[in-house]
Amino acid sequence: MHEPLSWTLRIRSLIQIRTEMKEIEWKSVPGYSNYQLNIATLSVRNLSTNKNLVLRKGMVQLIGENGNICINMPRLLFCVSKGIPPQLVPRNIIIVIENGYPVAYDRSEYMSEKIKSVYHERANRDPLESYMNARDFIDNVISSMESKDYTTVAKRLYGYRKHLIGRIIKNGVMRNEDEAVELASAAIERTISNIISGVLVFFPFQYMYGVAKGISSDIHRAEKKSRDFIRSNPNYKSYEKRDVI
Repeated sequence: MHEPLSWTLRIRSLIQIRTEMKEIEWKSVPGYSNYQLNIATLSVRNLSTNKNLVLRKGMVQLIGENGNICINMPRLLFCVSKGIPPQLVPRNIIIVIENGYPVAYDRSEYMSEKIKSVYHERANRDPLESYMNARDFIDNVISSMESKDYTTVAKRLYGYRKHLIGRIIKNGVMRNEDEAVELASAAIERTISNIISGVLVFFPFQYMYGVAKGISSDIHRAEKKSRDFIRSNPNYKSYEKRDVI
């Protein structure tokens, strides 16, 4: 009877230890002493306001005597871990996270290897299997159209959800996992709606990924229009202060 209580206490202790570790893991950003990065949670805080910065498209803006920069999280983690100011990392170097650690690669070589891996994956894909999967999906759609019940189609599309989220994050459409989850769900729902309205879909995963990229582009355009409007407003500074989180 006492075992559940014992486990509860152990879990609470682990949470407390982890919380203390996170507090210790705040490290200064080289060249930008007013900012710190938490290497456990990848949160960035401004020491002047003692508030975390808002991550936008996987990047944060740092303001300092060495100039203002926008930097993505892998690159920032690399700079903090190595004690290197961001401006000293050449632009032809790309930083990626591998097994939780930032790794530097020559950009051209890295992209070349990525392209080779994609072509290798496509070359090893059985086209017959792809067409058979497409035929099976089309049969599902036809049955749903005849019965006016699209439950089977919806279940089939949601079966791709985890893979779709992974592709969205991997290809940088959305770097934040929560945003990627929301985007994937929106893409699936829009695909279901399109199929019901008569849009032809033969390869569902590829179609939904294209829809996800389209939604992401619409979001970014809307955000840009909002920023442009605010900056053109004579009261921009007051808006800016009110929007600080």
